[in-house]
Amino acid sequence: MHLDLWKMAAYYIYYLRFGLVDSVERNAQWKTYDGLHWHCEPWDMDIALGNNNQGQITYNPPMTRKTKLGQDSYAYSGSALKYGNLQGNWIWNALEAWSDWKDDILPKVAKALTEAGLTYDNINYMFDKEYVYKWSESIYNIGGHFKYIESGDMSKLGWLQGSRETHRHWWLYESMNYYDSLWKCGDYINKNIEIYTNKIQGEVGYADITTNRDCLIMVVQNRIATVIQLQAKQNVATGTAVSFTNLSLSTKVPLEIYGSMFFEKLDISTISAQCARLGLGGAYSTISGGTLYELNIGTPSQRNSPNKYTFTKIGSNKFGIENGHFEHLHTYNIEGQTGLTYDAA
Repeated sequence: MHLDLWKMAAYYIYYLRFGLVDSVERNAQWKTYDGLHWHCEPWDMDIALGNNNQGQITYNPPMTRKTKLGQDSYAYSGSALKYGNLQGNWIWNALEAWSDWKDDILPKVAKALTEAGLTYDNINYMFDKEYVYKWSESIYNIGGHFKYIESGDMSKLGWLQGSRETHRHWWLYESMNYYDSLWKCGDYINKNIEIYTNKIQGEVGYADITTNRDCLIMVVQNRIATVIQLQAKQNVATGTAVSFTNLSLSTKVPLEIYGSMFFEKLDISTISAQCARLGLGGAYSTISGGTLYELNIGTPSQRNSPNKYTFTKIGSNKFGIENGHFEHLHTYNIEGQTGLTYDAA
């Protein structure tokens, strides 16, 4: 009743995506403009992108309010372990425990922010072109110039670490992908694996997938605008192999698999015999080269036969897509396929 939930959600999304450790639990700035509805406004946001509260690069992405350093220390300043439980800002605790917040409000606001321009590419352009290259590499913006230079507080000079461009690109890529998948927006929706068939509708097959982190995998048919018709979905734990069975193919629309930026192993061998076209671009990244390690698109006669795979180690060759290649792909099986090409870069 007294919280502007949409602005609260936007603030929550910002501090999680960017790892803003100093502006959430204890150092938040609460405001109201009508005397009734309250929200948080941006404040003290210079400790971000994996830095701890002493300015050191410490935390890997993604960061959550439960991210810890060691046994008892939490990333977000103001959080603490008390009597075995996480003690932090009680308002955020209450919101996180509310199902409408997690399942309805956050996905809607995350989608709106993405459509308004909060994307990985736009964020990097802002950092790389508008901040770093217009200021000294020691600082990103006018706020940093005041805090670290004009204030005269020489004790914080050690926090200046240059542009951190490579670190920033990697950190943001991992964090943005994770939260895009959590809220089903951005690159999670825009990047996928597509399977087209030249067979009649009703053909069925399997997809076996292993991921490099906890995520949601969705198998979709007939995505029209913002309406997604699910064939299946499953939350997958890191390193766990999951199987999507009885997948239906159609000549009219592709089968789309979402979550592909996290795939380590992909086996669609029981579908590949019906493939007219296979789009793997959603599993590729210009930042990481993609996480795909093992790919099976061969056409074995029996799914469970002992020798169903004839894997070939990549060696110096690279399995390619358009202008890139999967840098971490180690083995593949294309037995029985014709017309496929690869880039032997």
